[in-house]
Amino acid sequence: MRLTNNKLSARRIKAGYDTALKAAQKVKCSRIYLLEIEEGLARPSDALAERIAKLLGVTPATVRKDNEAARRDLLERQLQQLRS
Repeated sequence: MRLTNNKLSARRIKAGYDTALKAAQKVKCSRIYLLEIEEGLARPSDALAERIAKLLGVTPATVRKDNEAARRDLLERQLQQLRS
C-alpha cells in the first residue's frame, strides 16, 4: 500500500523503471529498501543516493530533497491519524 504520492517514485517511472524491482537491481539494493526510501521510511546512504540519482538523471541533492519531502508527508499523515 502506498502511503504517499511522491516524487522519487514518479521520477523512477519517468526514467523507464516501472517496477521498483528493476530499479533496485540497477542501483544494487533491495526492492523493499528502495520503496522505503521512496516513501520516506528510510534515508539512503551517500553512495546509494548517488546511484539513484544517476539512474534517475538528477543530482544526489534532488534525491535527498525528494526523500525528505516524502518523509515530512509521511510524518504529517501519521500525526493526523493520531489526532483523529
